[in-house]
Amino acid sequence: MSCPICDGDIELRTCHVCNAECETRPYGPNGEEICIDCLAGASPLLEHQTALSFALQVVACGDYAIMSDRGPVPPPESRLRWN
Repeated sequence: MSCPICDGDIELRTCHVCNAECETRPYGPNGEEICIDCLAGASPLLEHQTALSFALQVVACGDYAIMSDRGPVPPPESRLRWN
C-alpha cells in the first residue's frame, strides 16, 4: 500500500482493537497497535490511554522527536550519544 502523503510504502499491521490489517500506530494501551478508525470512535478511556501512550513516547525521545510510522523516535544524532 502506498501513502497518499509521502508516496512511500506503508506496512500493514493488525489493529489490537478491531483485528483488521491496516495502517496502525503503537499508541494503544501498553503500546499495542491501533488504527485511526478505532481511535476515532474510541471510548473516553481508550482516547486517554492513547494520548498518554503517545505523550510517553515523545518524552522518552528527549529534546526532539521525529515522527515515523512506528511512532516518535529520537533523531539519529541523539541515538549516537547512547552508543
